[in-house]
Amino acid sequence: MTNNTEQIILDAALKEFAKKGYDATTTRRISKTAGFTETTIFRKFGSKKNLYKEIIGYGSKKLEYAYFSLQNLDQKYKDPTDFLEAFVRTLAKIRLDHIEIFILLVNEDNVQYDFILAEVNYFISELIKNNIPNIKVDPNVLGLTIGIFVYSIDLDKYQGRIDDITYEETLQKFIDNLMLCFNTTKTVKTLCKTEL
Repeated sequence: MTNNTEQIILDAALKEFAKKGYDATTTRRISKTAGFTETTIFRKFGSKKNLYKEIIGYGSKKLEYAYFSLQNLDQKYKDPTDFLEAFVRTLAKIRLDHIEIFILLVNEDNVQYDFILAEVNYFISELIKNNIPNIKVDPNVLGLTIGIFVYSIDLDKYQGRIDDITYEETLQKFIDNLMLCFNTTKTVKTLCKTEL
């Protein structure tokens, strides 16, 4: 359990590590962002490495918990395309809400973190298998494809390369194209509605 000072330092450090990476981030920069002295950081965490480990541990648990909230979608939709749209939107929100820790996990070269991501990918592929009967594509590949796309637009939004409107339009175009892959009557009707 962290106290308020520790939480402020953790939040500031997460932002700095996500922006610049471990090597380029200094405790001086973290202390400035947090509004505390470097001495406070060292007193609370001992070292930059300990601070980083604390962020990764705490952030991983939060992110894993958020991913498992996807279970709320399991067996909820009769139409696979309804499931897919809800899945893509929920995944995009989870990733965007936790983008800084996700950036660190993706960029960190550590088998322990790779295991966490592998566990999440397995969970996602099982969720896809359960909710899209007779799927003709590998659920692992579909889950990874969706995940990579969502990460790329979430990263663009986080880094200010796209605004809210462009983000939503891009996400919707991806969902529409994904629906075409499943070629359902509902999707074709929706996509063919145009004003002449």
